[in-house]
Amino acid sequence: MLDPQTGWLVSVVFSLVIGLGFAFWKGAETGLGIAVVASCLFPDWLEYPLAGMPFTVRTTVCALAIFAYALRYPWRIKSPLIPLDFAVAGLVVAHIITDYHYGVGWLAGLRGYGEWALPYVCGRYALRRNENPVILGWAVCTLLVLLSIGAMIEVATKTNVWEVVFGNRSGQFPRDAMRYGLKRAYGNTIHPIFYAMQLVVLLPWPIYLWRATENVSARTIAGAVLLIAFIGSISTVSRSPILAFIAVPVFALAVKFVWARWLAGLAVIAVLVLMFQSPVDFTKDAAAAAGDEFKQVYIGDEKVPISSLMTRFWLYRVYWPALQDGGLLGYGTQATSEFPVDVPKRPKNADTLYMFRWIDNAYILLGLRFGLIGLIAYVIFLLTAIGTGLSLRRDRYWSTMAISFASTYLTLAMMLLSVWMSYDFGFEALWMAGVIGGIRSEQ
Repeated sequence: MLDPQTGWLVSVVFSLVIGLGFAFWKGAETGLGIAVVASCLFPDWLEYPLAGMPFTVRTTVCALAIFAYALRYPWRIKSPLIPLDFAVAGLVVAHIITDYHYGVGWLAGLRGYGEWALPYVCGRYALRRNENPVILGWAVCTLLVLLSIGAMIEVATKTNVWEVVFGNRSGQFPRDAMRYGLKRAYGNTIHPIFYAMQLVVLLPWPIYLWRATENVSARTIAGAVLLIAFIGSISTVSRSPILAFIAVPVFALAVKFVWARWLAGLAVIAVLVLMFQSPVDFTKDAAAAAGDEFKQVYIGDEKVPISSLMTRFWLYRVYWPALQDGGLLGYGTQATSEFPVDVPKRPKNADTLYMFRWIDNAYILLGLRFGLIGLIAYVIFLLTAIGTGLSLRRDRYWSTMAISFASTYLTLAMMLLSVWMSYDFGFEALWMAGVIGGIRSEQ
């Protein structure tokens, strides 16, 4: 077993060496993309503190790879700006304004850029229109297969492969979570749902290869990757990502066919009606079947039976006073980095605070963190990313990638109602946005 610092160093060096090899073989952009993909194989809990900030393997590889690329090929950095670039810049600005307001100082700029813009920029230059996307696509497929196999091993043997090599993960989440009598796989992340969401946000690549390649064997392999990734997602025993695997192809079909739009629209309306007509009845049976713990807690003056699944339907009501009090700027990163969040007007009852200590909703958590300004910037980013993908839907070469990306991001926007955007999968989501942004800028 490697100690954390050695594990971090080995992971960074491995990713950069792999990327450098592909840069010499197939070009700088391909090497940049491969280095980032390789870094996603390693645990996100490996960090190296520098200047008061934790540098993960992914962040470090991203920063070094894009710096080397810009240093070696400065003339390639120039690229037409698109609306998605400004949407990402809006997130960075919202981050800087709030954290600077709360006394972070000059580090606010570095943190804002590193969290939101850095993975996007690496994706932006990983795939240009004159680059062959097949190599990068198969690299992502390899990553998906390895992550999925790791999940299958974990659920079958209760042994986390990454912890065997790199040591036990840190964090507040339980390491031996069970559901339906199965050990939930969390792999190289800090939570099973984040592990599954990693697989979801990378789905456009195997879908692209499955549709774009004319080689029967290659199409068969790409289809097998999709199946393996789906099994890997099931191994996390996380409900939302499993549904996401179904939603992505449904939304993709809806983009291309009118009948599928009607079907998808009716299905979404039916689910929303069932959920919001009576959230307690809708989730009670599912929570009981999963073995979720029920607890009577006060929500306002009302005492309600709550399970972990049902908390998602009450989060708005519980944290609405805090959201209102946060106003335009929210409470900053420091106050919302650990759970329960350290904000005024959070639940005062101990049992209520315990049940709602995790804020499994990206919009609520971002509203608490960056206020109304940050929340608006975040929604604009998601909508712009979806729109960027849809704008390429008639491109003969990129239509499959663009439609599957837009479908994945639409699914992600919905899934974020039930999970906060951890960097465990948020990094890949931002990188994928950069990839589609790079393609769009070349039009």
